[in-house]
Amino acid sequence: MKESFPNTPIILGGIYATLCREHAKLHSGADSVHAGEYLKDDFEKYLPAYDLASNKEILPIYLSKGCPFACSYCASNILTPAFRQRDPVKVFEELMHYKSTFGTTAFVFCDDALLFKPESGIKKLLRIIKASELKFDFYTINGLHAKLIDEELAFLLKETGFKDLRLSLETSDENIQEFTGNKVSNSDIKRAVTLLNEAGFDKSDIAIYILVGSPYLSMEKTKEDILFVDSLNAKAILASYSPIPGTRDYDALVKNGSIEKDMDPLWHNNTIFSEKIMPGAVEKIRSLRRFSSRIRKN
Repeated sequence: MKESFPNTPIILGGIYATLCREHAKLHSGADSVHAGEYLKDDFEKYLPAYDLASNKEILPIYLSKGCPFACSYCASNILTPAFRQRDPVKVFEELMHYKSTFGTTAFVFCDDALLFKPESGIKKLLRIIKASELKFDFYTINGLHAKLIDEELAFLLKETGFKDLRLSLETSDENIQEFTGNKVSNSDIKRAVTLLNEAGFDKSDIAIYILVGSPYLSMEKTKEDILFVDSLNAKAILASYSPIPGTRDYDALVKNGSIEKDMDPLWHNNTIFSEKIMPGAVEKIRSLRRFSSRIRKN
C-alpha cells in the first residue's frame, strides 16, 4: 500500500489493532493504530453497504452489540466494552429493507448476547415478525445463553423461522463453569433443550458449543462433554480454544509460564495453539472431531 500511495496516511483499526496494539504499531506499517470501536456513538446511523456484496442470499444482522457477561476466555468486553441494544422496530425495518431491495429472506444474527434483556430486545422483535406473518429463515452463529431461554421465547424462535440454533456450554465440568464466569450450568442447558424440544425443535436443530484444546480441559473430559450433549437430544459442536490478549485466561497462562506475554499473534490461531502447550494435541483434537461427527450421525 505504501509503495503505491506513499503520501497517503494509513490508519489501522479492528480486532488485531485492539487486542495486539503494540505488535501492530511495530509490525503493521500503519501510520496510526486505532484501538477500540469505530462508530460506537452511531450504532443506528449507518447500515452495512450490502449493495456491494455479490451474494445477498443470506445476510448478517445485529440486534445488539457487546456482552454483559465476562467469560475468562472471551474478548467481547475488550472489543465492545458496553452492551447496547438496538430498537427492535428499527431492526424489523432493516429486515424489510433488505427483503424489498435485495429479496433477502435469510439472516444470520451475529450478536454476542442476542437473548439478553429479552423483553426489550429479542422477544419484542420476534413478536413483531410473528404479527407481520412474513416468512424468514434465521440463524445464530454465536452461542445463545441457555439461562435466558423460557417457554415463550422457545416458541417464538420456532414460530419465526429460527434454524440450527447454537447454544453455549463449553464444558459440563461445574468447577470450570464457575472458574470461567458462571455463564451457564448443566441444569440451565438441560432446561433450555427441553423447552426447545417442546416448542418443536429436534436434535438436528440444536447445536451446543463445546470447548476443545483448553489448558484446563483434558481431551478425555471433552469426550465426556460430547456424550453429555448427545444425551440431551442435541448435537455437540467443537470450538477450538484460543488465548486472547487481555483476557483473564491469557493473563493466567502468562503468569504460570505456559506462554510468553509478547507471544507472536500467529500462536493465537486456534488450530495450532493447543499444540504449543500440549504436544500431540492437534491429532487428538482431530480424533475428537471424528468421534463427535460419528455421534451426530448415529
